[in-house]
Amino acid sequence: MNKGSFCYLQGFEPSNRTLKYIEKMNNTVEMASLLDKIISIVPFFQIFAGRGSYKTAELISTGYQITTYNWELYANALKSIPEIKRKKLEDIAGTASIYTHGRERRFWECVYNAL
Repeated sequence: MNKGSFCYLQGFEPSNRTLKYIEKMNNTVEMASLLDKIISIVPFFQIFAGRGSYKTAELISTGYQITTYNWELYANALKSIPEIKRKKLEDIAGTASIYTHGRERRFWECVYNAL
């Protein structure tokens, strides 16, 4: 099977093992969402103000120069979250396909290919 090819599984009944893998995937999606919220807020100030301490007074008094690099760093941090999430989901689906067989293996192969 190739990435992006979709499957049809009729009458598939997931086992407890598959349900645990699905729960792992759901947790990954939730954690990625939380990470997205955190990285949108907290590092913003650190990227633009500096890594040491929060330099609010220095920013106000000296007029900190925000460079293109600062924006690129921030944009790359935000863009990497969906990629990390997808890779983690692929890892879970790939592992599940290795440790299952029959229709369950086919199911996890389909999940992997859909990602």
